[in-house]
Amino acid sequence: MNLVTVKSKFQVTIPAKLRKSINLQEGDLMEVIRVDDGILFRIKQVVNRTRLRKYLHHTLSAATMKNEGSIGL
Repeated sequence: MNLVTVKSKFQVTIPAKLRKSINLQEGDLMEVIRVDDGILFRIKQVVNRTRLRKYLHHTLSAATMKNEGSIGL
């Protein structure tokens, strides 16, 4: 069992061994849920819509150009 102290701004430090075991990185977003006997923290994956849009545009453009080039073969 790990014990942590709640600091003045309601911050807690997650013990290093626990952070490493779930590959928690600085800047990760976590979902916080109240459960019957406490609080549950879950790492959440967030999609950067701008990066995804650029990636999809690039990928689809490359695929379209490849298909257009192969039509004449």
